[in-house]
Amino acid sequence: FMPIVFVLSLCLIGGFHEYISCLVGSVLAVWLFLKVKKEKKFRFRMNHTSIGMVVLVFSYLVASLWAIDIGMAFLGFLKFLPVFLFLTGLFQEKDAAKNIENILPCMTSIMVILSLMFMYIPVLREYFNVAGRMAGFFQYPNTFAIFLLVTELLIISKETRKRTDYLYLAVIVVGLLLTGSRTVFALAIVSNATFIFVQKNKKVRVVGLAIMAVVVIGVVLITLLGGESSGISRLIQVSFSETTFVGRILYFVDALPLILRHPFGLGYMGYYYIQGSIQTGVYSVMFIHNDFLQILLDVGWVPFIVFVIAIVRTFVNKKVEWKNKLILSVLILHSMFDFNLQFVSMFFLFVLFLDYESGKEIVYRKSQMGLKIGMTAIAAVCLWCGIALFLSYLGKFDVANKIYPWNTQNQMKILAMTEDVEM
Repeated sequence: FMPIVFVLSLCLIGGFHEYISCLVGSVLAVWLFLKVKKEKKFRFRMNHTSIGMVVLVFSYLVASLWAIDIGMAFLGFLKFLPVFLFLTGLFQEKDAAKNIENILPCMTSIMVILSLMFMYIPVLREYFNVAGRMAGFFQYPNTFAIFLLVTELLIISKETRKRTDYLYLAVIVVGLLLTGSRTVFALAIVSNATFIFVQKNKKVRVVGLAIMAVVVIGVVLITLLGGESSGISRLIQVSFSETTFVGRILYFVDALPLILRHPFGLGYMGYYYIQGSIQTGVYSVMFIHNDFLQILLDVGWVPFIVFVIAIVRTFVNKKVEWKNKLILSVLILHSMFDFNLQFVSMFFLFVLFLDYESGKEIVYRKSQMGLKIGMTAIAAVCLWCGIALFLSYLGKFDVANKIYPWNTQNQMKILAMTEDVEM
């Protein structure tokens, strides 16, 4: 069941919007309820990863007590709650992670092919084509690119590869290039080079180097022939003076005083609402384009430190496969310049490569009434808020406000509509 949930989150805009998180959260809660009821037991592991996820996720709930916006802070808790539920689900299905890894190459290839088709369909073009770049099902080229790179690394790290794997690899590499993500392109070269040089098999090294050479030469030729109109041409047009790079550095610098003044965080969306009073440049961003700084801004130092400890423990654990460490490194590096973890499916992917299997397994076989009540409550609250959020997404702002009146974003849209009518 866990692979199904993972695929569901991928296909639904990567789980970016809060209403999608509520849907995924309610589905996971209901499944956990039924799983425990059927098997009469509940599994959990106490380790740095599980503790880190519990502290991080539930800190979003605690932070709502002093958040800039209490109503939005609570929605932030619901947004990231599926991450904890997903990890809990992994403990119930022992082969879930392996099954997800097995279906990823095929699933990712299908996503690339469909995205390429949808880029040229007028009704869907704006969702899958962003400034000539493939945005994929995430509707955001950069995150789609890092997702493709992770899948590519999974394929090449297999001990034995089938013919279909090479077909998947070709499709995924083409998709990665079409995203036009320069950061991911650089990470792809470094990570693939790392993989090649740790290989003992000389044939694998030669093939890997050949693939890298073909890709780089292909990008250069497309740029020369297609000029600047091609999304792929962006890959070798690197400049540290570009607006996007300078802008993100400015976001980081402006946010540092906030992080120091608010050690317990501002709550979900707090940074967005207070941004105007601290910015030293002209910009408006919902997220700071750095997942780790975003955690500090949202929930503060303690959850951040616990989360980092879970990551460090993964790297120092000799039992964790080297491919997990390589992929985790790539995800971390890219997350320092983007907001990948705001997509719940990407957070799921991040968790998959953490060391969540260490530690002693705890099996509860006695009364699970408390757990059942908890899962029922989670499903009900997710459903309640999810309906309100989805109605707001559909433009039914007044109805959404009656169901959940603490959604500031929804209230701002109602106010904007009222002002338009008066004008």
